[in-house]
Amino acid sequence: MAIIIVMGRPRKNPEDRKDYHLRVPLAQEQHALIGLAAVLSEKDKADWARTILLDAAKKVVSKCAKDRLDQLERDKIRPLSK
Repeated sequence: MAIIIVMGRPRKNPEDRKDYHLRVPLAQEQHALIGLAAVLSEKDKADWARTILLDAAKKVVSKCAKDRLDQLERDKIRPLSK
């Protein structure tokens, strides 16, 4: 009788871990489209979606931050009303 020892994969580095999940309801066609985009990008769906979502989030945050800084700058030079 042979004993077979099976080991799991090595632990990921802490910086490579993804501990939070985002669940997004999709229609079948939307799911298929995302799957196709991921395949064409040579990524799995999670990697593709993560890249797209993070890029979009950074753009929104950057624009909002710029708009807010512009507003603060305008408020700073606005004359005080009595």
